[in-house]
Amino acid sequence: MFLAYVDSMRKDEFEKIVRELTPRWIIDVRAVPRLDTIASSRSAAFALFERCRAHYVDLFGRLGIKSYRAAESNPAFWGRAVFELLNGSERKGPYLFLFDNRPLLQIADKMLLEAIKPAVGKAAHIARLEHETKISY
Repeated sequence: MFLAYVDSMRKDEFEKIVRELTPRWIIDVRAVPRLDTIASSRSAAFALFERCRAHYVDLFGRLGIKSYRAAESNPAFWGRAVFELLNGSERKGPYLFLFDNRPLLQIADKMLLEAIKPAVGKAAHIARLEHETKISY
């Protein structure tokens, strides 16, 4: 499971990450998921996801979360929704979560794995991705 801080990445870095990791799920955890910040356009982003056979989910859009100030933006709330989404699917990982809010990413780094481990398996680990595809465990 990968947590990507997309505000720190160039578009070519993001594309490289998606091509190399070939995530089966791309779960967007941004209040305003602008795909033109991670690809040349929205349609180019979806074409990349399709080529890599990744299923894209606008999580906050699905849950009606429009602000990081909303209580629902806490991973304790939306972690359950991710669990239900992944647990109810035959599609397995890798999982790529997109963030543009560093404090939210830091909270998710501590809480998300425990919330969804029953759906993704006990052997799951988190790696954080930032500028220049730096991976930290």
